[in-house]
Amino acid sequence: MAIGKDWRIGADALNIILYRRQVNKETGKEYWRAHSYYSTVANALVELVNQGVRGTELADLNTACA
Repeated sequence: MAIGKDWRIGADALNIILYRRQVNKETGKEYWRAHSYYSTVANALVELVNQGVRGTELADLNTACA
């Protein structure tokens, strides 16, 4: 399932997998790389929110929502 242009969620038999879009600097080719693994979709979505907050360089979620 795609979430924006840089993230998507997938799954295998044991894990929920959060993927991040990468670009090969030499060839410019895009590919998806596993970023992290979770036991539940909820945990994967929490990490996705955390990555969004880190991407804004804000200190916490409350600041990001203000």
